[in-house]
Amino acid sequence: MIFGVLGNPRKKDIPGVLQELKRSAGEIEIYYSEELKDLVPGGTGDQVLPLEEVVRRADVLFSLGGDGTFLKAARFSRGKPIVGINLGGLGFLNFFSPDQIPEVVNRLKRGEFYIEKRDALLALRSEKDEKFFALNDVSITITGSSRMIEIVVEADGELMSRYRADGIIVSTPTGSTAYNLAAGGPVVHPDVDAIIVTPICAHILSIRPVLLPSSTVVNITVRVKGEEKLMISADGQQQSMLVSGEKVSVRVDKGAVSMVKFEDTPGFFEILRKKLCWG
Repeated sequence: MIFGVLGNPRKKDIPGVLQELKRSAGEIEIYYSEELKDLVPGGTGDQVLPLEEVVRRADVLFSLGGDGTFLKAARFSRGKPIVGINLGGLGFLNFFSPDQIPEVVNRLKRGEFYIEKRDALLALRSEKDEKFFALNDVSITITGSSRMIEIVVEADGELMSRYRADGIIVSTPTGSTAYNLAAGGPVVHPDVDAIIVTPICAHILSIRPVLLPSSTVVNITVRVKGEEKLMISADGQQQSMLVSGEKVSVRVDKGAVSMVKFEDTPGFFEILRKKLCWG
């Protein structure tokens, strides 16, 4: 087994976490992503490589940071299993704490784990051959202006809605507790095969979030007046400016992300109760 490690170097606890991971791994070979080059435990012979190469060589990826770091790991993972060690705030995607690292590594060595597959999203621009990958969500918003944008949404080619709003979010069930939730969208269990379309402050009160089958291809056409600029964002990390009148197609990438879990890993509703203070 080979470990690949990426993390957020700005987290104050990460030097100690890297040391503990190295101690727990023992003879297991570890490759570190370049952002950790100044923090890697010395004298180990382990290599610091570009993230793409770390992923190519690793059997299991460790994500050290908050949910943003996990989203980055997911985008580059190529389906490799990811262990999320939470060094951030809410940590919906990181199931383990730093003090669990020895136990996590020992269970990996013994094969006492299972893989939970999560759907992701793939978005494609009509004006350019540019693709976007998101575990949580793809959003389209206006930048540098308080004006609304005109949005036309189609589901498998059928007109679903036409309205003016501040933007639109297309989310996976995994991402339903992120931007979607903040915009008034529903919480959806990650086992549900669905895609969520949520308007951002629509100018029509009857416009509400819609759950669609995960097989649906969602086409979104956006228009602005004047020189305002539109931006597409995937998980808040992969971003690009859009042209007014451009169409964006979004579909589900089934089981694209693999998350490492154990039989006693907290369930979805236990995490919700803890993170969202549901009692």
